[in-house]
Amino acid sequence: MRALSTLFLLTLSLLTLTATATAQTIDVDVSIDTRAGRRAISPLIYGVNNSTNPDANLASRRQGGDRYTTYNWENNASNSGHWTDDPAWVHLNHTSDANLTGDVPSSVPAKVMTDFHDASVAEGIYSMLTLQAGAVARDLHGPVSEAQAIPNHDRWREVVFAKGMPFSATPDTADAFVYLDELLALLIGRYGTAATPTGIRGYGISNEPGAWNGVHPRSHPVKEGYADIVAITTAMASTIKRMDPGAEVYGGVTYGFGEMKDFQGAPDRAAFPGYRWYIDALLGETRAASAAAGMRLMDVLDVHWYSEAEGDTPYESVAWSDNTPDIVAARLQAPRSLWDRTFVERSWITGEPGRYSHTEEVFGGRAIALIPRLRESIETYNPGTKLAFGEFGYGGYDHVSGGLAVADALGIFGREGVYYANHWDEIAGYVESAYRLFRNYDGARSTFGDLSVAATTSDDAASSVYASTNAAGDELHIVMLNRSMSATTRSTVAIASDRAWTNGRVWGFDGSSTAVRSMGTIGVEGGGFTMDLAPMSAVHIVLDRAAASAVAGEPGRDLSATVAPNPCTTGTTLLLELDRPQRVAIDLFDALGRRVASLGDGTLDVGRSSIAVSTEDLAPGRYVARIVTATRTLSLPLTVTR
Repeated sequence: MRALSTLFLLTLSLLTLTATATAQTIDVDVSIDTRAGRRAISPLIYGVNNSTNPDANLASRRQGGDRYTTYNWENNASNSGHWTDDPAWVHLNHTSDANLTGDVPSSVPAKVMTDFHDASVAEGIYSMLTLQAGAVARDLHGPVSEAQAIPNHDRWREVVFAKGMPFSATPDTADAFVYLDELLALLIGRYGTAATPTGIRGYGISNEPGAWNGVHPRSHPVKEGYADIVAITTAMASTIKRMDPGAEVYGGVTYGFGEMKDFQGAPDRAAFPGYRWYIDALLGETRAASAAAGMRLMDVLDVHWYSEAEGDTPYESVAWSDNTPDIVAARLQAPRSLWDRTFVERSWITGEPGRYSHTEEVFGGRAIALIPRLRESIETYNPGTKLAFGEFGYGGYDHVSGGLAVADALGIFGREGVYYANHWDEIAGYVESAYRLFRNYDGARSTFGDLSVAATTSDDAASSVYASTNAAGDELHIVMLNRSMSATTRSTVAIASDRAWTNGRVWGFDGSSTAVRSMGTIGVEGGGFTMDLAPMSAVHIVLDRAAASAVAGEPGRDLSATVAPNPCTTGTTLLLELDRPQRVAIDLFDALGRRVASLGDGTLDVGRSSIAVSTEDLAPGRYVARIVTATRTLSLPLTVTR
């Protein structure tokens, strides 16, 4: 076992005291290889639906949910559908009202959408907005009766994708239609296209269409099928691309496995033979439509995932249950169904225990392994399509198990190359702990790295590990989770790399508090280290590249450098120490590896040199100052805040 620093031993002792005293320890071998498994991490996986949280340092927001299925942008009305059929909520039963504008009626066209996107623009966040198909609420006049269901249009208006006549800045709210292209013209006129800094980047093809007939039987009294949704997707996407070619179209928008399997019992499933599941049919048919249109119509496949994993009681899933020990145990393991072909959760999807297996029917095996299955479908039927989890959730947001499940999911999304993901409920409690672990672990909005690298554990049931490097390659980030409810995990970490790593700093959270707190430092010895994690806890370790920690007077070093203050707001100072005169080139790069400034290129004298660096015109974020001489290259991280 490698030795730990005294400070880190003290820190870990404090962490371990938060758990119930136990002598049980699980030994885990962790392997990290910075040369393998290299894949860019999309920052858009760190997102939320319908809310925001500056402390979570979010990168994307989705405006969506069942209310948006019937949203009328002309008068800001929407219909509640069947979700409020409970007698206690009878005053909202199938009700058309101003719910989406806080029950305050507004005649400002698309106010729900513009308010949402204004908030995204203010924070520099990617917006994806839900668009409508079919019928939308005509008015704000309360409950809609069965007699007023479609085809009766007294309380509904029809969505038409192409107006076929000049657009109006003041839409006609008295006619029988609302127009998709007129809405897009309004949004583009206000914000610019998706190619501009303030433009809306993504649009969703409505919301969970497989559940329309069940959730909105007044506006969708007849169950749609595969052909209906392919036609809607094709027509809506064609309109979006005509109005804004650079906008990304999110198709599918499925509510869960039942919709992914067969569109929740589509009446025309048999008319699409040869496809394993609805996902294959949607991808294959939209690819054919794209070929006919001469352009890609669906950029992103969007699926929603609320874990159906169960505790001891059948059909009581972790996403909607309390924190009993059996639910907690199931919740901690549930994220494995996103990727692990050896893991079979207990749920109606897998059929465990002793029930009909839907995964066996579709895939020939009981494991869900959702992301690999979706990837196989994409590669087979519509290569190049990106993957999104527009809604996801694991429940337990007031319990550490909920935070660990979300942290696990975020790590998986990054490692597996998911493009976009949004937690459904607000980022609060232990969900915030998970997001901060990746996006603001030090309180200075520092983030997990940009490039995922290979990281494995010898015990997937007890632990998880995710690793990445930053754009400059001078930080190695390691997130480790202990999923055991009662045992400490002792992880022996071996790092294979073409670079040397040192000076580890540690942050984490556990069941004692939602706070992500500093836990001291750790040294790397012999290419690795050993760490004890208390039951149900998580840490984020940041190792520095050894060359970047050179200090003045260090034997064998001809160059050392520091940058301070760091983080900075409008400016900082770069200090260099040379043991002989030599030519030095200095450049500043952003998190994507793009050079944003040249700070100098010339010969410096022996001794100390001071270089002022203005950051006033730089956007907040992470940067790297790269210093190059004839014999050395140093990369120093720099964070700009406001």
